[in-house]
Order: sequence, then structure tokens, then C-alpha cells
Amino acid sequence: MATFAVASGAAVAGSGVVAAGSGTLARGETTVERALPASIARSVSQVQQARQDAAERADRSRRTAKPTADAADLAAAHRARAAADQERAAWAARHSQEIQSIERTAAGATERQTMERSVEWTLPVRKFRLSAGYGRAGSMWSHLHTGLDFASPLGTPVYSVGNGEVIGAGWESAYSAFGNRIQVRHEDGTVTWYCHLSRIARRSGPVRAGTLIGYVGSTGNSSGPHLHFEVHPGGGTAIDPLPWLRQKGLL
Repeated sequence: MATFAVASGAAVAGSGVVAAGSGTLARGETTVERALPASIARSVSQVQQARQDAAERADRSRRTAKPTADAADLAAAHRARAAADQERAAWAARHSQEIQSIERTAAGATERQTMERSVEWTLPVRKFRLSAGYGRAGSMWSHLHTGLDFASPLGTPVYSVGNGEVIGAGWESAYSAFGNRIQVRHEDGTVTWYCHLSRIARRSGPVRAGTLIGYVGSTGNSSGPHLHFEVHPGGGTAIDPLPWLRQKGLL
């Protein structure tokens, strides 16, 4: 009776040996295939199943490790955010009176107050065409032109160019060249003249930049409605108004 054994992957049949997977047979030998005994098959299957179970457990462990770490990070972020919110709330409580005071001050500021604080200089008229510059000569003037002419329609409002005080208003009687004239002395000592006015709206008192002081006319030595504007630093000799206005960002 032939005996069977399994050892290191070789099957032994009588005296013939077949080296499993060798592909080489001894002379006169034939291959013989037999199923493994049930006990041995069960053992092999159990080992394979155990290895598979261990691999699956390791894979599950790898899959669950990162979500666990993410959950921990998310919880830490929530705690940090809650702490920051508490800190902001505590700061607001400590400074609530200061914040309310600032809000009341801002709400109480009127548009006029805001404009008065921001406007320092303005043009004397809003709509105009520059018709004659400083230093021009000609039959229109008895000497060199000492101001800047703003051609505007009759009755156009004329404004003080800056903060100051009206120091003179009325008909200029020395030469009658300027007609109705207003003089404003500003905070830096500069005096500005507004000439040929059809009507005077402010004859004395303090004015601010943009205060209505008169209306464009053609009184005195004038060929048509316009504002003759002059600048006298320190109340002295007139200078060219154009660079003076440009220095203040007005033209």
C-alpha cells in the first residue's frame, strides 16, 4: 500500500520523488496529485483566516486613526474660538462706557459741523470762466491788471474763499474802478478783495470758507458781469491770485 506524506511541499509516492514546482522528473516517474488530508487543510485554512483577520484589523486601525485625530483637532479649535469670544466679550464690557460715548459723539455730529471742520478754502464762485489774468495790460485798465477775473452770469453767488472777517464792504470810492467791493481778512493775515459786485450780502463780521458775501455784477470799471478777485498778503501789495489758489488745491 502506498503511503503519503507532506513535507516541505514535496509529495512522495513509493520511491519516486516529484519536486513540487521543479518541472524536472526522474526517469520513468509520473506525477501524482492528491488532496491534502482534512485535518491539515483545516489547519492551513485557520492560519490563513487568522492572517486575513489580522490584516483587516490593521487596516481598520489605519482608517480610524486620522478621523480620531481630526476630531481632536476640531474640538481644540472649538475650545480656542470659545475662549477668544469670551475675551472679546470681557473687553467690550470693560470699555462699554467709552464705546457708547464715542457712538453718541459720532451720532451727534451734524453735516454742517463736519463741513465746517473740513473746508478751509474754496473758490469764490462755482461756475465761471477765467477771462483775464494778473499783470495784463491794455485799454481796459489804467495800469496793470492786479487780480484774476471770473466771468459769471449776473447775480451769481460770491463766497468768501476762507475763514476770516469782513473788514470792508461798499462802493470803492478812490478810483471807482472796482465798484461794489468786499474785503475779507483771513486768519493768516491775507486780505482778499471781491469787486464789481451787483449786491453786497455781508458787510461786517466773521465769515467762514463758503459764506455767501455778495453777487456777481458789473459795477465800476467793468465791461460785463464778472468777479474781479485780488489777493493781498498781510494786507499789502496784490499778488497773482492764480498760483495762490492753486497752492490751496482750488484750480
